[in-house]
Amino acid sequence: MEEAMAGKNPREIGKVAKGLFSDENARIANRAVMKVLAVAGLAD
Repeated sequence: MEEAMAGKNPREIGKVAKGLFSDENARIANRAVMKVLAVAGLAD
């Protein structure tokens, strides 16, 4: 899983997350990803 995510863009990670989790958990995971990107200064 980690090596599959390495080098992926956020949208691809979001697709992976949606495939692995229920809709509610996918939203939580996507929010967490966006928070990490915002902290890293990469979020649009």
